[in-house]
Amino acid sequence: MWDWESDCVKKYGHPTVTPLARAVEENDLEGWKKNEVTAFHADYGEDPANTYSDNVIFPSGTSDPITISDWEWMFEAFDKAIDERGWSDDSNAYGTTVQYYGYSGLGDVTSSFGGGTGSFYLKDGEISYDGISENFKTYLECMQVWYKNGWLDSQFHTRSNDIFFQINSTGVNQGKVGMWCGLVSTLGTAIRTSCQDSSDQADAFVMGAALPINDMYGNDGHQFVDPDALYQTSRKGAALGITTKAKGKDLATLFTFLDWTYTLEGSKTIRIGLSEEQYASVTLDPDLYAEYEIDAAYTEETDEAGNTIITPTVDSSNSLITALAGIRMVLVSN
Repeated sequence: MWDWESDCVKKYGHPTVTPLARAVEENDLEGWKKNEVTAFHADYGEDPANTYSDNVIFPSGTSDPITISDWEWMFEAFDKAIDERGWSDDSNAYGTTVQYYGYSGLGDVTSSFGGGTGSFYLKDGEISYDGISENFKTYLECMQVWYKNGWLDSQFHTRSNDIFFQINSTGVNQGKVGMWCGLVSTLGTAIRTSCQDSSDQADAFVMGAALPINDMYGNDGHQFVDPDALYQTSRKGAALGITTKAKGKDLATLFTFLDWTYTLEGSKTIRIGLSEEQYASVTLDPDLYAEYEIDAAYTEETDEAGNTIITPTVDSSNSLITALAGIRMVLVSN
């Protein structure tokens, strides 16, 4: 989830932008236009996280940031807010950031340019690497512009200890970062309690934003492509996926299996591994259970109160536990 602080966006001016007829036609947008809003108005409703609304119009002509143009307009607004608060020389204050090596192997914005996740993938029996594609090159060109304009965290390469959804949590919690990949718990007004600026403590509001459609960088093959990569699931570079063609396939069996993964038994198999009964009923090749002398991935017992206690047989610090669980299972319908 990408979060952005709407208080910065709604306070500062809207740039003059050029109409893009193609974007309107292909993406059902109202049209690139100047924001005519002269007085900001917001309605929080009874449940602000779900009922919040305001009268901000983005360059795409919509009420939500859905394109790279919209994102760059927000970055301009964040710049003005940072300057106004005297944070121009603060390394914790910026528009947005990336992981320390320059992109997310899980996907995210990389797929806004029509490519994969910067990972290896199998196509037509050959292993390819998306990081050398023209699409990925276009992503890097965009990042270079953001870095040059001061919109990208200038210290992103030093934050190697930060997980992708908690990069520079100090700057984020202080209200100094405009957009970040975060948690649902940061939505709404929760951030107000930690913001450093007094006006932010009264008005800051965090909203989710979809991955943007690229309307600015590269050529026709890189623009106006629906971004499809999040948490490693994408057209390319996916570590987890289901591939099938409907004609002649037993889709009922496939979706019966998917339904089963949401049952209690299925969830234990996916998250922990096979029970003793399950292991005894299947043949594995290779068989890690036999190799490491494991009869089951977990045991179950009932306590005095009648509660079921599930105990994994492999310590959570042992990397073997991820191999026993079905969480990285790949299904292929031939």
